[in-house]
Amino acid sequence: MAASIVRAREAGGILELRLDYLNPEDLSASNVATWCQLARGPVVLTLRRRVNGGEFDGSEEAQVRILKSLRGTFIDLEIETIETLLGGSMAPLKSTSCTWIASYHNFQETPANLAAIYSRLKNSGADVLKIATQAVSFEDNFRLFEQAEVARRDGIPIIIAAMGELGTFSRLMATGRGSLWTYA
Repeated sequence: MAASIVRAREAGGILELRLDYLNPEDLSASNVATWCQLARGPVVLTLRRRVNGGEFDGSEEAQVRILKSLRGTFIDLEIETIETLLGGSMAPLKSTSCTWIASYHNFQETPANLAAIYSRLKNSGADVLKIATQAVSFEDNFRLFEQAEVARRDGIPIIIAAMGELGTFSRLMATGRGSLWTYA
């Protein structure tokens, strides 16, 4: 992990550590603190559950317990866990010094109801919102840009990403269209 972080920090400004791909016994606060120090910059900690497109097999309770014990610049938590475990509000997590991201991922499509998804994320009270969807048409890039514009008007930081080959345009243009950052 340390060697990968050192290589990655040369290529990007923000590192995302996908903790769900690691062995659960490696997810100690001291290991993660060491990795964050090695990054020498902002770090996003993600522990995505398998049912939400990740690799973590634990319960929502275990996921939140682990994430609350860690310190990164940003911690990403999917909206499904926020709604089912936390009653839709990230308020119980705000006692930490981390910036919490409420994220929505759809690996099949960019749904027609992006405004409703944005509303769910906004209502969570997260510090940053994230919408990542599979682009099935070039137009999906612009639909995500529209949500970034809504967030800008609302004064809420947002990350948007259209995944897949048809979403490349959104990743190239995201920061210029209001996204806090983009993904390589």
